[in-house]
Amino acid sequence: SVVTVKSVLEEMTESGEAFPWHTAPSGGGRPSMLYQYQPSFRHALIIYGFQKNEGNLIRALVIDLYGSCVWRRETVIPDVQPDSFCPYIEEALREIPNVNVIGFGLPGVEENGVITANDYNRLVGLSFSDYYQQKYNLPVICLNDVNAAVKGCMSAYTEIRCLVGIYFPRIYPPGAGMVIGGGVHTGAHNFAGEIGHLLPDIDWMSMDYGNSQTVCSAIAQLLAIYCRILAPDRFILYGDFFREEYAPLIQSGANELLGGRYDVNITVSSTFEKDFEHGLSLSVLQKINDTLFQPK
Repeated sequence: SVVTVKSVLEEMTESGEAFPWHTAPSGGGRPSMLYQYQPSFRHALIIYGFQKNEGNLIRALVIDLYGSCVWRRETVIPDVQPDSFCPYIEEALREIPNVNVIGFGLPGVEENGVITANDYNRLVGLSFSDYYQQKYNLPVICLNDVNAAVKGCMSAYTEIRCLVGIYFPRIYPPGAGMVIGGGVHTGAHNFAGEIGHLLPDIDWMSMDYGNSQTVCSAIAQLLAIYCRILAPDRFILYGDFFREEYAPLIQSGANELLGGRYDVNITVSSTFEKDFEHGLSLSVLQKINDTLFQPK
């Protein structure tokens, strides 16, 4: 009803969630007031790390409710410690008002708030989310890096039932993320996608990624295993070493291992950072949305 709408708008303007914008053209009666939503009513802080130029690049950014970035920092941290992220959190909280959630994207597994596996070894065993939640009195969510990336690229593959993204960071073993039926599949204990030791005879960290025969043979074996178990519609392969000739070599190698019974579809992507950030943004905005619009 008009009374309800007016009451809600008054509440939103009083809290700063919306503000009067201008009047709409009149059709002969009293002009209507148009209101605009205030995207800076809430902010989310995102911190994520990934491999770049064989180092640990850590990126921090703050987004508003429209997903627009309003603050950004990045640095290389050779040895990531449990409190390595604190300076960036504290700077963001000083400079940006209304930060209501912190989202971390990390290369590992968190179960019940505890880091059980991570490329940043010093984080393993830490009650990570609880540590930061108690320190800054804000809700904290933590996502695996490749799970966030496949979540971020899902919109480009809406027609696909099963999508697998695999990230090859070189200085760490590869990790995978899976979208099944439109949602990210993390499995029991959030362990799905921990594939670094799936092929025990392959040392991913000492591999010569410039040797096409070695690299393409190893990745083809990995994809062939996935196809026999999960039969995905498409693989998204992330890595900074891929050259133009790698994709057809990997595809033909995997198809040969599968005896021609399955046609492997591959997309080599250079947008890991973009997809990773987008997937994290979607997750933290959903967290804020759940808080703002939960039933009273």
